Amino acid sequence: MRLINFTKQQGISLIELMVSLAIGLLLISAATTIGFSSIFAGKEGIQQTNLNETLRSIITEASRDLRRAGYSKNMSLSPLFRKAYLSQNSTIKGKDAYQCIIFIYDNYDGSSASSGNGILGNEDMFGLTFKDNQVFVLLNGDTSTTTCSGSQADGWYPLNSTNKGMPKITNFYFTVDTTPTVTKNTAATPQQIGALAIGNITLYIDGDSLQSAPSGSNKFKSTNFQSTLSQTIQLRNLPVIQ
Repeated sequence: MRLINFTKQQGISLIELMVSLAIGLLLISAATTIGFSSIFAGKEGIQQTNLNETLRSIITEASRDLRRAGYSKNMSLSPLFRKAYLSQNSTIKGKDAYQCIIFIYDNYDGSSASSGNGILGNEDMFGLTFKDNQVFVLLNGDTSTTTCSGSQADGWYPLNSTNKGMPKITNFYFTVDTTPTVTKNTAATPQQIGALAIGNITLYIDGDSLQSAPSGSNKFKSTNFQSTLSQTIQLRNLPVIQ
């Protein structure tokens, strides 16, 4: 009589091994997806912050000089400095807006520590404009400047970069609230009483977090965020519109 010895199976079967591998792959895939999502979420957060900080720094820099528009150390000299030239007028987002302003204030000329020397010079000429996705500021412009058509050789310098990886400025414009001037003075060329002066000016700036829109179907591609900032500035020296 043959004796048959039945031995108990040791370890796991091939089917159990395949099921375990499948579950492991699913867990690894889920963990990888969560990890990449966290990385890209952090990247997008940085992009948003960078965009907002860029817009805020530009509007802060632009408003700093604008606040002094029309200032002069001597009221009898105010007609020399209380001037503003507006141009590039158009309707933007339903607003009667401008994209160029030339303004003047009595700035120190470098030979004096005090602000203003009472003489109209290149150091007193300032301006703001927008072209080719860049905000430009005028520094040390010619005293005959009344428009924003110049270049860096004329004293125009960009406040933002258009390099890849930097936020893109899509628009920069401003609106003005005017008020009749009632200033009297004894200067040789007195300011015209009743002429319109700028009382308040509101700056608007729009931007994208990317220089160009993302393309392709990659679900992990960068997202293009958009943001708008505005700031209203009171011009206490009431520069007169020319």
